[in-house]
Amino acid sequence: MKYGVRFLACLGWIFVAHHALAQSPNRVVIGHEPRQKMRFGIDAERLWWWYPGIDSELARYAVGDLKVDYVRVAINCAYERDEGHKKPEAYERILNMMKAMKKENPDIKFFASPRPLEEAYSPEERDNDFGGHVPWSPFPLWVLPFEKTGKDNDGKTTWKIGKLDKKKYTQYIADYLNFMHKEKLDIEYLDTTNELRLPPQKVAYMVKHLKALLDPGVKMPLIVAPSAWNMAEGVDWIKSAGDDCLDVIACHNTDPRGSIEAFAELGRTLGKEAWNSELHGWVGVEPRDEVMNSETLWRHIRAGFTGIDSWLFFGPFGGKDHCMIWTNGKSVRTSYKYEVYKQLVNNANRGYYLDTPMPRDDVYTTAFIKDKTVTIWVFNKSDKPMEELGFSLAETALISQKVGVTHWDANTTNKGRASTITASKALFSYTIEGESIYCFKIDLP
Repeated sequence: MKYGVRFLACLGWIFVAHHALAQSPNRVVIGHEPRQKMRFGIDAERLWWWYPGIDSELARYAVGDLKVDYVRVAINCAYERDEGHKKPEAYERILNMMKAMKKENPDIKFFASPRPLEEAYSPEERDNDFGGHVPWSPFPLWVLPFEKTGKDNDGKTTWKIGKLDKKKYTQYIADYLNFMHKEKLDIEYLDTTNELRLPPQKVAYMVKHLKALLDPGVKMPLIVAPSAWNMAEGVDWIKSAGDDCLDVIACHNTDPRGSIEAFAELGRTLGKEAWNSELHGWVGVEPRDEVMNSETLWRHIRAGFTGIDSWLFFGPFGGKDHCMIWTNGKSVRTSYKYEVYKQLVNNANRGYYLDTPMPRDDVYTTAFIKDKTVTIWVFNKSDKPMEELGFSLAETALISQKVGVTHWDANTTNKGRASTITASKALFSYTIEGESIYCFKIDLP
């Protein structure tokens, strides 16, 4: 999609290279054509640090103050761990969370993902029934059986995956959607596998026959697949599956194999959104780590991913690597990750990425346009500052335009350091300190 003359006339702006800026070796000329439309979410599939006693406060941080598109929620194996024995209480905490989110933000969407089987068993059951090692599966054993193959070097049981029963798989998913509908909750997006490499034909069967098993009024979700363990597996699975049985292609970067650029390019080729539905690597409890490890976020966006989902959004009060909100059930702390993500999401969710050249291999730049707000982000991975990095702006629209600046590094607070500068004669420049993140925000006239 291109802006076009009418779109530009409507907004009254375009980013162009100013003559003085063009002479500078340190410059960023922001593209004027919109690229991928962005969608951001949070992960609440595991709820180890969700406290019903402060559900309203946690929901406000998650979907009130933070304007995400969706919340990733669990399809819980514990609901029907044993075939025919349904336990609605398995969804008690999940429903508390979902209803609190919906009360805080009636427009929030839910992205359902199968929770690993291990979470359906107590530590004692894992030891006694599974030899200390529950097989990796997002489905109960009556849907996807496993057989024992021996012991590993630590004495834990090893397993061989069996044959997925496609009819039971379909009914299991349908039962979940019907249950949620009875709770007055619709599921917008459905993850079909969650890191398990199911045969594509089994997923295609489920998608084809699911609607017939849904109760009247139940919404048919958009299908997200395969949420593979790494980008290489994701690309291979999608190419073997074709695109008829999925609406959104998704992958995790749990394992580093494969190329995020190749996965994003596949999405463009198929004309589908490309999500990282479990973003790994943006970790840290110490401020410097939280800033420096944001690199994985900027890499995904620059590669062309349309959707970014955090992982393990809620964490313990003392802090935990991926978690953005840290709580003990009484008090709540926000991490650097949360404050950076909030600034990004609130100004770019359902807006467009703008092509943004990197002035240096270790200086990441991204830019977004949403309504009449432009945000430009700079992450300096190096410990060396970049003196007077310049940005080109529309001369007629932005003379004397105020630019809000927020800067994060190890010495700022989690909310960053805020200031204001003025864009003059179609450009502005700013010194980017080492090991820092900057957000420049411009409200267009």
